[in-house]
Amino acid sequence: MIETVTFQVRVKDFHEGRKWYAAFLQKQPDFEPHHGFAEWELLPGCWLQVAEGEPAVGNGPLRIQTASIEQERNRLLERLQVKRFSIRSREEVPVKWATFTDPWGNRLGLFEEIPHS
Repeated sequence: MIETVTFQVRVKDFHEGRKWYAAFLQKQPDFEPHHGFAEWELLPGCWLQVAEGEPAVGNGPLRIQTASIEQERNRLLERLQVKRFSIRSREEVPVKWATFTDPWGNRLGLFEEIPHS
């Protein structure tokens, strides 16, 4: 039985990575046990870890649900200088989604549920 989940991304510059993820998640880390490591609890028992080190190639994306994918994309483009990314959808899938990268190449994403008509 699964009790908790963690997902880790690594950044070459921990100070900048911590600052970037605090802005991305719009909150400060919930846990920082030592230098070069910070954790945010995204939901009860679901943690995102940011660690100093070489980013893993081909990981992710870790997608986070948002109420408005368009508004969140605009915020990321303006505040965090994320490269422009497309929002995708398919008629048979009840969500819109998008994938982008952080400044260290970690794949992240957003999704928004589409209400049933």
